[in-house]
Amino acid sequence: MAVNLRQFLRCVTIGAILSAAVPSGAHSQEEALADVFGNATEFSFFWTQVGSPRGDFRPERSAGAAGLGFELGVPIPGGLTRTLHAKTKRSSKPSGTTCKARYSRGELSQGEPCADTTVVMVKRIRSTHDTSYEEQLKIDKFSWEIPVLTLALAGGFSQAGAFVSRRPQNDIRVSVREIPSVSAYVNYNPRLPVVGRAIGAHLGARTGIISLVGGRAFGADASARLSGETFQVGPVAGIVTRIRSVNAFAEGAYLWRHFNSVDWDSIEGLPNLPRSIDFSGPSLRIGLEFRFRSPDEKTEGTDPDSGGGAISHER
Repeated sequence: MAVNLRQFLRCVTIGAILSAAVPSGAHSQEEALADVFGNATEFSFFWTQVGSPRGDFRPERSAGAAGLGFELGVPIPGGLTRTLHAKTKRSSKPSGTTCKARYSRGELSQGEPCADTTVVMVKRIRSTHDTSYEEQLKIDKFSWEIPVLTLALAGGFSQAGAFVSRRPQNDIRVSVREIPSVSAYVNYNPRLPVVGRAIGAHLGARTGIISLVGGRAFGADASARLSGETFQVGPVAGIVTRIRSVNAFAEGAYLWRHFNSVDWDSIEGLPNLPRSIDFSGPSLRIGLEFRFRSPDEKTEGTDPDSGGGAISHER
């Protein structure tokens, strides 16, 4: 039954990501998978700390059970935007010929198309005597629609441990693994006093399958292996800020993780082994988001009135 649950959730996960991220024109599995990975925009690597669960187990260390994990984020169409309005007064500042500068000076009429073109080098070719460069024209379109709330879907993996039994008569150790975890996020990047748009926030929910790994009970003359799988679900919330070219984030969650039935490969010589385990409790993630592709290859919805530096994140 546990294997069937795992296969079912993985199918649901793949279907959700495909429906959110794949254009309707994809006709084959190969095209669909290529579109999914092609539409992914961010890779997150994080350190996680799981707090004390409310059941019969606790982290081995008083600070909590630590681990590592990662997520791959895919933007979801939709969200909430606001429309920029053309300036009614002309100005001589800021200088420059970019669309952002022209908008700020009041030179663009409402809805007027504008694009910045930049020549970028994509390859350097060396031969015996000469060196040549392959260049590409990058076009950044000015958008009159500025994102206020954006949506994203993320799939990932993490593992944290170890946990030990609270009962002194049981010597049990186990770790918890999320594979796959599926998260849906609503991102908000407000304009704040002093810091502007340097800090963003996100709310969402997480689900997925968690497994007990490396579980073992020890007795005086016997030992037994512990395993189990269940669904998890719970809310998540976090903040993010930009450091150079990457985003740093901190995210808290409370996840319900109840194993109604766990498996022991043997119970001989080990009385009073638990038949169910409750790992529900808080968790913390701290990590870095690496953006390797901009959605739609645009200006990422930067507000021209914000002075630049707006965060674009998919958490």
